[in-house]
Amino acid sequence: MTRPAVLRRPSRPDLFWTICTSALIVQLVVLITYSWYLYRRFDLLEDFAHNAQAWYLIAHGHVSPLDTIRLPTTPFLRDHFDLVMWPLSLLHFISGSPFSLLVVQDVAVVVAELITMRWIWSLLGVRLDRHRTPAAFLALVVLMANAWWYETVSFDVHLTPLGLPLLVAVGYCLSRGWWVRAGVAAAACALFGAVVTELLLFVGIGSLITLAVRRPASRRGIMTALAISAAAAAWVLAVTGAGANQASNLASQYSYLVSDNGHAGTFALLSGIFHHPVRALNMIGHRAHAVVRPLITSGLAGILSPIGLLVAVSTLIPAALAISPSFSSVNDSFQTLPVVPFLLVGDAIVLLRLGEWASRSRSRSRSRSRAPGSEAVARRRLNRSALIWGMACLLAAAAVVQDERLVIHLRQTWWTVSPSAAVALHTGLDKAPASAEVISSNGVIGRFSQRRYAYPLQLSPQTVPVKATHVILVIASAGNEALTTTQVAADVRFARNQLHAREVSHAEGVTTFQWNAPSGQRNVTFP
Repeated sequence: MTRPAVLRRPSRPDLFWTICTSALIVQLVVLITYSWYLYRRFDLLEDFAHNAQAWYLIAHGHVSPLDTIRLPTTPFLRDHFDLVMWPLSLLHFISGSPFSLLVVQDVAVVVAELITMRWIWSLLGVRLDRHRTPAAFLALVVLMANAWWYETVSFDVHLTPLGLPLLVAVGYCLSRGWWVRAGVAAAACALFGAVVTELLLFVGIGSLITLAVRRPASRRGIMTALAISAAAAAWVLAVTGAGANQASNLASQYSYLVSDNGHAGTFALLSGIFHHPVRALNMIGHRAHAVVRPLITSGLAGILSPIGLLVAVSTLIPAALAISPSFSSVNDSFQTLPVVPFLLVGDAIVLLRLGEWASRSRSRSRSRSRAPGSEAVARRRLNRSALIWGMACLLAAAAVVQDERLVIHLRQTWWTVSPSAAVALHTGLDKAPASAEVISSNGVIGRFSQRRYAYPLQLSPQTVPVKATHVILVIASAGNEALTTTQVAADVRFARNQLHAREVSHAEGVTTFQWNAPSGQRNVTFP
């Protein structure tokens, strides 16, 4: 006689993960809506144009597209060897709009947050007997409130946030002992270019140190982390040696570190820092506020953990050493975004270690309090657990306050294209067939880049190649524009009076023209 099947009641969903997942879904909807707002307003710059042009050309059969957005024209692969743009180009068959790239970035940001919370939850489960859920909620608030996420999605599309979920997954899998998954995630990181792979090197080293000091140590885990670090280093050296990492701008941004401004290769720069540390320290001193700012927004304490320290150093120090202050600015937060998840994980590691120390110290104190004459020692014993909770809440409060100040900065930097200017830009875009060349102001060039020839106006004066008979000129002071209004006005007069271009649309800070280039004209110089 067979026994009847026992119907088991499904387990109740965990309160924290129900709220956490719901909050992240809401955040994703908000981010996609925000990205759509930026897209509709044409508030997209050179970096979006750079990636959207390659995405468009690959989808239209150009296996090795040329990047005309960043002059001089070079193959797109030489930027950072960003192989992921080839599989991403398949999205063009689902939606012909490059808005899908913004959606992918929004999804990547939320997935990175989700993996970070899974990592923190696993740490809390192993080392925290009580108060696991309140601690996780505190971490979730600090993570989701971080202004770096919102600054990143405000500024175009970049490979660092796209590859960040895989970087966090590598660290998480290594911490959980999932060696094969860690290796697969690490291999996928190579698709996202040299910058992501450089960060993978330090994630591997940080994980290697953490696994080496763990008791009992895992030999397989140590070997996996070591292999990931070595493979990442070899990949970066190979890409750099092949000249496919030119967007790192070593020569223009770091040549001052080399004696007599000589060759600015990777090893030369490292040698220059070693022989002339004062130069590097002076530059870091000038950028100290910019270096500390992302640390505060992520809790600061994580800098004392191996994974938090190494990711912070590998991210913040190169940004601070660059000649251009934009590398470490809030506007270019995508450059330093990896600090956010890894430092928050480091916060959890450090505070949990302190909690373990407090627990052991309390146990020893209780043992001594049972001995005769030890009542005074027991009365003087501090509640170290309360102090650690207070420290965690204080760090969280400081992070949220700093985030609030930085979110206000969003309105001062982005969302600068007015509705009337967006209408004028849309009219100009409608008049620009795919075969036409576009010459556009840098602050609004993003949506005009879906064509073979698109050039930004970034300098004054500037010579731009003429590759097509039909040319669309988009001259604007709207958007996050680097040229002054005086320079923009001079370009408008030049297009109207010298080129005799026909005005297509005009609105607040925006003028678009159609220009039929004379036969045989190879370039045009704007004043």
